[in-house]
Amino acid sequence: MNRIVMAGISALAAVVGASSVAGAQGAASLDALVAAAKKEGKVVFYNGTTRVIPTKIAEAFEKRYGIQVDILHGTSSQTRERISSEQASGRRIGDVVLNGIPSMYQFKQQGFLAEHGALPNANKLVAPFQSDGVMLPGSAGSFAILVNTDLVKPADYPKSWKDVTDPKWQGKILLQDPRSGGGGYVFFGVLNDVLGRGYHEAIAKMKPELASDSQVAQRRAARGEFSLYLPMTITDYPNLRGLPVKAIVPEEGAPYITTAIAVIKDAPHPNAARLFANFLLDDEVQTIYADAGARSSTGVKSDKFPPEDAAVYAPKLLATTRPEEFNDVMKLSSEIYK
Repeated sequence: MNRIVMAGISALAAVVGASSVAGAQGAASLDALVAAAKKEGKVVFYNGTTRVIPTKIAEAFEKRYGIQVDILHGTSSQTRERISSEQASGRRIGDVVLNGIPSMYQFKQQGFLAEHGALPNANKLVAPFQSDGVMLPGSAGSFAILVNTDLVKPADYPKSWKDVTDPKWQGKILLQDPRSGGGGYVFFGVLNDVLGRGYHEAIAKMKPELASDSQVAQRRAARGEFSLYLPMTITDYPNLRGLPVKAIVPEEGAPYITTAIAVIKDAPHPNAARLFANFLLDDEVQTIYADAGARSSTGVKSDKFPPEDAAVYAPKLLATTRPEEFNDVMKLSSEIYK
């Protein structure tokens, strides 16, 4: 038998043999963490991702533990600026932050995050997701093109990301600002890698309107202000049901990004922050992600996808960004989209 397989079987046997002890220790440590968190009374949660799922997570956490959650929503860049300002001034307010890996990587490099310590649910992570001791991956979100079905006929729906560069879309594109992080950054970085700089130069030449708030942008497209909005966060798609829009995943696949949670350095409520981070990997929360079309970091599956939208909610993945290249990508996007 293959030595690697044998090693894997031996390791699995060791895990199974120790599971009852680990389970008991995990329960005891979780009880202690819950007690300490309840003494602190609340957690301040900075969210730099879309609003719907984090709001549901906050509500579920309050219901489960009776601990108040003060949630502050913002764009990826706004969240970065808020934490940077607090760390520089020494006036700590935030306890825990949820954001895309590129921004979280920057936080870590700047020393703004703390190690999360031993957390029971960290053992639930499945490949390719893993913790580095600071960032806990919660899910992977992917992106598509949102089409206004009143303005665009099915025969004209973009089939490829390249189709967006057709001059017929001049003045008809609403684009999530690629210069400010978030979905726009992921779209820019991935398509720059896959299709080259010329791809973005062709889009920029058509002078798309740049959007800062994805929630507002999606509604603007639904109202008919634009024929196309990109990139649309697929987890927002359920909230657009009944509106004249359709999500299209181009044939190349969907750009994606992993979101992660971390405890902020010198958090005023460190135990509540650690408990909240652990809760992100709870089956209840992971089901929320899966039901919204995100890829669960613990392997939870959803059975709620409408059959006609299966290709959207479980898309072929194209590529993701490299966090160590964040600054270079942001600089390039600012050169192209002025």
